[in-house]
Amino acid sequence: MVVGRYSRADDKKWHPWCYEMYPALARTLPAAQYNIAGATPTVSQFIAEHGLENRVNYLPLTHDRQALMGYLDTMNVFAHGSAIGESFGIVIAEAMASGLPVVTHPSRGSQDNAQTELVEHGVTGFVVNSPDEYAQAVAFLLSNPEKAVELGTAAREKALRCYGA
Repeated sequence: MVVGRYSRADDKKWHPWCYEMYPALARTLPAAQYNIAGATPTVSQFIAEHGLENRVNYLPLTHDRQALMGYLDTMNVFAHGSAIGESFGIVIAEAMASGLPVVTHPSRGSQDNAQTELVEHGVTGFVVNSPDEYAQAVAFLLSNPEKAVELGTAAREKALRCYGA
């Protein structure tokens, strides 16, 4: 049971819900692991303050395609959340092309919001509106692997249909 994400190690690319959801997820699913590449000191500090270090695997951030595909292969669900939104969301498209369901959230105000165009709620993943909803969506997918595969398959089909290399 692995939820994961990778992104630039910049707090602007880490919406707090991506780590604020983890204590609730860990209580709901004690076996759940979180694979993270690109953690910032803010993220690592939050994980440590909540005693979750033994449930988080910190991976080195890389731009090597094979390594990124390897990261995605370890995951059952892709966690997305950028504090500044996405103008396109290449990491989301990569996760979808790998057959992963994606959990994300809408941006507020005038921020970029491409993540809600990539992820179709209930079809290719879930679009949530709070850290609690985030944890519930991830827990649902990790607890219902057949549904995760269904959404992941739809995500892969959409990525292959809509986006090229």
